[in-house]
Amino acid sequence: MQKFKCDCCGLCCRHIDRSPLSKDLDSGDGVCKFLDTEKNLCKIYKNRPDFCNVEVGYKKYFSKLYTEEEYLNLNYESCRKLKLEHQKEKVSAPYLYQAAQTPSTETIQGPTACKG
Repeated sequence: MQKFKCDCCGLCCRHIDRSPLSKDLDSGDGVCKFLDTEKNLCKIYKNRPDFCNVEVGYKKYFSKLYTEEEYLNLNYESCRKLKLEHQKEKVSAPYLYQAAQTPSTETIQGPTACKG
């Protein structure tokens, strides 16, 4: 399977409540309880759940529902939507983002491992 190109923006980990698969990881505010919010890195990256790894999650949960290409495209589209939503939030409430900036959310390029 082609690797998912993640830029480690952390937005999927900050909206963990949107997927039924990850409901047990929700710290109560929609943020994954294993996300180090200061460093924007996963505290359990090497032992993260299978669904947190796009390639492993595909094989374990979604290979009978989608082709690899369809699944990757769905993940890229979800990522794009989160980034657009995040940009809208920044415009409507910029004061919330001045103190704690996350790494670039402009592109889906870069490292594939967001480990601490």
